[in-house]
Amino acid sequence: MPDYPAEWATQGIKARVCSLRLPVQPRLACVKHLNRLENVLAAMELNEAQRHDSQLAEGLLLDAEGRLIEGIRSNLFLVSQGRLVTPDLARCGVAGIQRGRVMAWALQHGVTLQVREVVLEEALHADELFIVNSIIGLWPVCELEQRHWSHFPVTAKIRHGLDQQDA
Repeated sequence: MPDYPAEWATQGIKARVCSLRLPVQPRLACVKHLNRLENVLAAMELNEAQRHDSQLAEGLLLDAEGRLIEGIRSNLFLVSQGRLVTPDLARCGVAGIQRGRVMAWALQHGVTLQVREVVLEEALHADELFIVNSIIGLWPVCELEQRHWSHFPVTAKIRHGLDQQDA
């Protein structure tokens, strides 16, 4: 397993929007398959950016129509006015296991959950952002495109809830 700084789980990570755009392909949407060339190219782009900024931990991907979809190796959630929002993956993207766990936890605990189209501007105005995958668990985003966040109460509550399920 990769070795990541422990503080990323509580203090958050720095992310950037990748210039590469995901193609819209509904037949492959949500399917985790071995032909994720776009993600490989986006990871190469992130690696190049990390040469100039070692604090970058993830790249976020938009689709060809400008909708926010996912991270290179993660799913994305926004917290906005007490609601949990995750991008609709009906056109492209991977519906990861941790994404499903967060969604199930939210529904079980009365947290309003919306699965819908999300644009970057909405993410930049969200109260909190976090990413998830099965390796890292859940990381808050503390910086994206010059926008900074420092408090992650909903993110921490969800992380705690998932940790309790794992115990």
